[in-house]
Amino acid sequence: MRRGIACLMILLLLCPAIPGYCAEDDEMTIMEKILSVKKTMPDKSLFDNLPILSKKEMGMPIGAITYQWKEGRFTADVHFGANMPVTPLRDIHGRFKAISGEAEYGYLLYLPENFDPAREYPTILFLHGIGERGSNPADLIPYGPFQYILAGNELDMIIIAPQVEKENHWVEDPNEGEVDTQMKRLSLFLDQMKQKYPIDESRIYLTGLSMGGRGTYKLACYLPDTFAAVAACCGRAGVREEPYHFFYDLSKMADQPVWLIHGLADTTVDANHSLAAMDRLLSLNEEGNFRLTLYPGVGHASYDIIYRDPALYTWLSQWRRGE
Repeated sequence: MRRGIACLMILLLLCPAIPGYCAEDDEMTIMEKILSVKKTMPDKSLFDNLPILSKKEMGMPIGAITYQWKEGRFTADVHFGANMPVTPLRDIHGRFKAISGEAEYGYLLYLPENFDPAREYPTILFLHGIGERGSNPADLIPYGPFQYILAGNELDMIIIAPQVEKENHWVEDPNEGEVDTQMKRLSLFLDQMKQKYPIDESRIYLTGLSMGGRGTYKLACYLPDTFAAVAACCGRAGVREEPYHFFYDLSKMADQPVWLIHGLADTTVDANHSLAAMDRLLSLNEEGNFRLTLYPGVGHASYDIIYRDPALYTWLSQWRRGE
């Protein structure tokens, strides 16, 4: 996915104790910041100037930092090198169906190649961003997990993306209150999809970007016993202030595998939303399966990177609800 990538797997609690650790001094300048994250997530200011330092001292930028929480500690997967340039993608083979008038929402559908209606499939429920609202589900084609298919890949999964109307929002209350109209509609929509398609109900995965990332948090909390795993990209979850104020009761999703994704240069939705949400999840469940990917120097369009990354689908597909 990325050119010129060097991948460093770092055990955050163990690396400082390894005798003769041979990293170059200029590398340590960068890595010390990353290694300092142990059991709580920092403010995004910890990563200030990281792209400049990396380019100056390593000769290449840091493309991504992925923290994974496991057995009471973080590991960090650091990728050096530029992210893949974003190129226009088109549904040239007609892999998607835009369907209206058959369910609570119009929706965009992807069925695997050689789809067998007698077999149950893992399924991704994708919530789009604010710019894709409307009445034409085909508008969703260039976004989210559909990008992975457009790039020439296949998934042995069903992908379903409802489209909210132009005047609506996945989270209706601008003050993030508990207005649940869309949550009730999404719950009904999901039930309709279960009736219509052979969905493996133990392997339903929820993901969304921007407005849909915010909706992902809310729906995961609204239906805590539904999803096998959750991935929220650049969505609002709370604010990095003391005392923390969160829009949703994250305790309702703390027992689910959760992957949060954010660009550190995002000026539309501050990356501290994802950092604060991860910090809260850790405080709620020290045994949780949590992952956080940060893209230094990347703005709001972090979704153009993560949804083309096969690692996302590999991670999602490993989980079954109740395991």
